[in-house]
Amino acid sequence: VGKNGTTYRRKSRGSRAVSYYLGCLRHVHNAARLEYNDDDMGKMLIPRQPFAKGGVPKMPVTEHRILSIAELRAVMDAPTEPGTRPDMAKDAFLLSFALAGTNTIDLYQLKKTDLKNALLTYNRAKTDSTRRDRARITLKVLPMAADIMARHASDTPYLLDFAERYGNAHEFNRAVNKGLKAVAQLAGLEDV
Repeated sequence: VGKNGTTYRRKSRGSRAVSYYLGCLRHVHNAARLEYNDDDMGKMLIPRQPFAKGGVPKMPVTEHRILSIAELRAVMDAPTEPGTRPDMAKDAFLLSFALAGTNTIDLYQLKKTDLKNALLTYNRAKTDSTRRDRARITLKVLPMAADIMARHASDTPYLLDFAERYGNAHEFNRAVNKGLKAVAQLAGLEDV
């Protein structure tokens, strides 16, 4: 309850948080058991294993939000004003769609050297450090994507002007999400 008597509700962290935090606790507990227990000497400073029976709940499967063809056309035809956040978000969404679901962080980080002969080759930021192949992806740039890229061409080493407009990839992602809410309203898709 706030000073003026207003009741505040804490935002739910979702079911993924439970699995994540309990998994972290289990990891710390197991690391402590390895550090302080010595089975050979019979020294058991941490004898209990609280996660052995109950375990950690499995991570819930994310429900994918799939647009129908009619909804996709509505987004494409949404009347956005050039140079506005909704217009940029619509372009980023359609570019991501045309590039097989490329993430906004990857769109933000693309360099001019990544594009050669209508082929875009880059290392996926999300899994770059965890995979042996550095998550290298090669995609053919379709005409729709090429048109959007031309509208957002950069004068810097970056392929697109998103890095000039936003300080980092997280700010860009936030702007795209806010802009897409406006695009959804313009397209008559408030419930999506």
